[in-house]
This record gives sequence, structure tokens and C-alpha cells, in this order.
Amino acid sequence: MFKKIALFALSSVLVLSLAACGEKKTEEPPQSTPGVPTVAVETLTFKQESGAIIDIEASYPVVSMNDSAVADRINGQIQAYVNSLYGEYMTGTFTAAADSFYSKMQYEVTLCTADRLSIHIFALYCQSGPQYVYDHGFTFNLKTGELVKLTDLYTEDQIDRAIRGAFASLDPSKYPQMFEIYPLDEVAQHFLHWFSSNSTYAESTFAHDFYLSEDSLYLFAGSYKGYTDDVNAPYRGDGAFIIEIPFEKIPDAE
Repeated sequence: MFKKIALFALSSVLVLSLAACGEKKTEEPPQSTPGVPTVAVETLTFKQESGAIIDIEASYPVVSMNDSAVADRINGQIQAYVNSLYGEYMTGTFTAAADSFYSKMQYEVTLCTADRLSIHIFALYCQSGPQYVYDHGFTFNLKTGELVKLTDLYTEDQIDRAIRGAFASLDPSKYPQMFEIYPLDEVAQHFLHWFSSNSTYAESTFAHDFYLSEDSLYLFAGSYKGYTDDVNAPYRGDGAFIIEIPFEKIPDAE
């Protein structure tokens, strides 16, 4: 799915390359819809920094559209997330260490309409030890550039009932490695808590978040062993569990 970028041996050099939108066929939103932005991919490549083995290849979306102020607002929020993961390496302010750091980031545009853009970003993160997969969802209002919150779309009660319904119909045999370790009811309770108003980011190891497709809401949360192997994910490691909830399965607000 993703364009392969060759890694180069560098010494304190940051390479930025911008791939043309036409070269990223799987990432192009439909251009027949007026006002739908084009999405390009910017790739950061690091290699061999100050004696430490730093190997990073991060691809993330850069949105362009007629309203440059809205595009800048969207890109600024995406860039802030990338900076939170790689800022010290991008600026060269990291402290060299004996251990190694390896990371790869990719993304997919899961929904792109005239007024809404949804993106799923996932990154492999490994620093001389266990591998972790970080997931992050962005859903933007393309009229304003503001981030759409889950509570902007549904009430807490709708979310609660949708999660209960999704886990009630979930077949744990599809995820044999994960559910051999974690009881299904326990994971369900994690989701119900993290997506409630009682939850705080600090209570979970990884952020709970969402993204949209044309037909479904996707919720993800937690950090679980085995899940990425069960679903044959592009990156393997401890990562968030993702559930798909078709819009038609989300209860009406009471």
C-alpha cells in the first residue's frame, strides 16, 4: 500500500522528501467532489545519528486545499502529533545513548468527503526492547480545520451502548492469541471505561481514539499482546485493540 523509501546513512542530517499525490494512488481522495483536499505524503528519514543507531521512517499526511488557512490548521495538528513522537530527532536535540531506536510510521485516509477527513496513523516504536504499535485517529471538519471529537458525533450513552453491542457480538476465536491472554469481558470493560466521561488519558498506557470510514466507526484503546499478530497487521507488537461498529448498529440518542 505504501511507497517504499530507501534509507540512507546520514550523520546529523534530516532528509525531507515530498511524494507527489499522483504517486500515492491508495491515498488519493476522490477528486470529483468539489472542495475535497488532495493528500500528499511527507517522509522523514534518519540514519546513524551521533553513534547511536537511529532508524526512523515516518510517513504522514500533508493536506492541501483551496482554503490554505484550514489546511494549515489541519497540518499543524498532524505535525504536532508527529513532533510528540519524533521531535527530538527532527530537531537534533536528542541525547545519544548506547541503545538503539527504531520506528516506522504509516497512515491511511479512511474517509474523505466535502466536509470531513478521517485518518488512521499507526507507528511501530522500538527502543532496545519490546515493540509497541501506536495508533492515532484524526477526524477533521474540512470547513474549519477543527478536530472532530467523538462526543461531537454521539452522546456518551450512544457510545456506551454501541460498545456493549460490539463486544456482545464479537467472536473471540478471530483473535486467538490476544484472548488467550486477556478475558473478553475485561477488554470490554476497558473500552467502556476509557470511552466514558470518567476516563482520563493518564489512566491508560496508550490513548483511546477513533476514526471513521464511509460505513463504520472504529474505536481503539489499550495495549494488548497478540492482537497485531491475530490481524496480520503491518507492524507487530503490543498495540491497541480496534473494534468496528457499523453506523447502522449505533443506537439512536435517547
